[in-house]
Amino acid sequence: DVDRPTAAAIPGRLLRLVGMDRALAAVLFAVLVLRTESKIREPTIWVEDGFYLADANRHGIPSIFEPQNTFLHVASRLTTFLVSRLTLTYYPIVTILLSVAVATVICMQVRRLLGGRWGALAALSIVLVPSDPEVFGLPSYLFWWLGVYLMAIVIAPAGNVESRSPLLLATLVASAALSGPFAITALVFLAIRFLLRRRVDWWSDRLTAITITCLVGSVAQLIVAAVDETANNSSLGVGDATTWVLRLIGSYWAGIRLPELEALFTWLSVAVVAAVVVRTRRLPAPVCALWLMFSVTAVQSALRVDPAVLSPIDVAPRYFFIPYVLLGWIVAYGIAALSARMSLVASVGMVVVLVANVAPVRDRAGVAQHWRTYLASCESFPSLRVPIAFDGTNPWKPNSLAGTLTLSRGECTAPLLDRLWRPGGAQVAHALAEGGTAPGGVVVCESRGGDAAGFTRRPAEDPRLTGLVELTSQDSTVRGPTLRV
Repeated sequence: DVDRPTAAAIPGRLLRLVGMDRALAAVLFAVLVLRTESKIREPTIWVEDGFYLADANRHGIPSIFEPQNTFLHVASRLTTFLVSRLTLTYYPIVTILLSVAVATVICMQVRRLLGGRWGALAALSIVLVPSDPEVFGLPSYLFWWLGVYLMAIVIAPAGNVESRSPLLLATLVASAALSGPFAITALVFLAIRFLLRRRVDWWSDRLTAITITCLVGSVAQLIVAAVDETANNSSLGVGDATTWVLRLIGSYWAGIRLPELEALFTWLSVAVVAAVVVRTRRLPAPVCALWLMFSVTAVQSALRVDPAVLSPIDVAPRYFFIPYVLLGWIVAYGIAALSARMSLVASVGMVVVLVANVAPVRDRAGVAQHWRTYLASCESFPSLRVPIAFDGTNPWKPNSLAGTLTLSRGECTAPLLDRLWRPGGAQVAHALAEGGTAPGGVVVCESRGGDAAGFTRRPAEDPRLTGLVELTSQDSTVRGPTLRV
C-alpha cells in the first residue's frame, strides 16, 4: 500500500515542491500588489514623477543627474527616462509594476542577506509596515527601498554578502549610493564594520567595494546638498528627538487601531529589551547596529518634517517606512533566536499583529486622473496639460504647479512604442481649466474649425468620468464629434 499524505503534510510537500524562496517571493509580490491596488487600477503619475518626466523631456540624459529635494535620485530619474522613451501612454502602469518588481527583488535580497528564519520574517515585515503605503509602487520613491537594501548589507554576515550575484549587488549598491540620503547613513556603519575587521582583501572583498561605493555616493550627495538652494535646515533638540524615537517604537505596535496605547507599548518594548540584556548580559552586534540605525533614521525623518505633525496615515507616512522596517528586523532577530517551535508561534503572532495594524491602511484610494484618455488626445493639440495626482487622494487643484504636466505634441508622439501603436478610445477637449468644477461631462465639437465657441458641455454618459475642461484650443485638427472628459 502507498501511504497517502495527510492534510497537514500537504502544505509542507507543496513548499518543498515549489521551493521556500519562490513561495516567499510570490507572497511578497502578492502583498505588494494588494498595497498598490488603487495605483494599478487607476494608473497615473504623482508629483515628483511629473517633475522627473518633465525634466527628462526637457533635458534628456543630463536630467538623470539633476537633484530633487536636496539629493540625487538617479535610480528614479533613470527609470523615468528609459520608460518615457518607450511609451508615455502606458508610462504610469509600466513604472508602477516595475517599482513593485524592484521592491520584490529587494525584499528577497534582504531575505538572503540576513539568512534563515530571521531573513524570511524580516522580508515579510518590510511589506507589512503599519503605515500608509505611500512608498509602494512609485518610481519616485525607489530610493526608500534601495535604502532598505543598504541597511541589510550593514548587518548581513560577510559570507552572505560574498555569495550574492556580483552584477545584482553592484547595480543595487551603486543605485542606492546615488539615490537619496541613505548611503550617508550606511557609510557610517560600514566604516565602523570595516575598521573592526581583522583581515581585508582589498582586491576581492565585496564589503570593501561596497564601502568605497557608498563613500563616493555620499561625497556626491553631500556636494549636491551643499549647493542645493532647497536644502533643509531644520533643527531638532535632544529631548524632542528622544521623544520621537520612543513614540515610533510604540506606534509600530499600537498601529492605526490603538494610538492611545502608544506610550504603553513603548515602555513594554523597552522593558523587554532591558530584560533580555540583563538576562543574557549581552546585546548581539546586529541588534546594536539595528537600534543605532533605527535611531539615526528616525532623527533623519524628524529633521525633514516636524515630528509633532508626522502621522503614519495622514502626514508624510513615508518617513515612518525605514524606522518601521528596522524595528521589524529587531523583533524578527529575537524571534529567530528562539527554539524552532517557539519561533514559529512567535512569527505567526508577529504577522497577525502586523496584518491587523496594516488592514486600515492597506491601500491608498486615489482619484481617477484618466491619464490614457488625455494621452490619446495629445496629438490633437500643440500642447496638453495632463492632470497628475498630488498625493494620491486629492484631485487636481487649479493653479497648482504640482497638479498638471504640460506635454507638447512632439513629446506625446516621440516614444517608440507610441509611434508604432496608439490605442483608440475616448479623448478630451483640452487640459483642465482653472476654476472648472463641474463633475463629469461630454464636450461636443459642433464646429470643425476648432474655435472655442465650437465646444459645448453636455451631461456625462458615464458618471464615473470626472474632469474639468478648458475650452481654449485654437487648433483646427481637433477630432470630433464627441470628446469625453
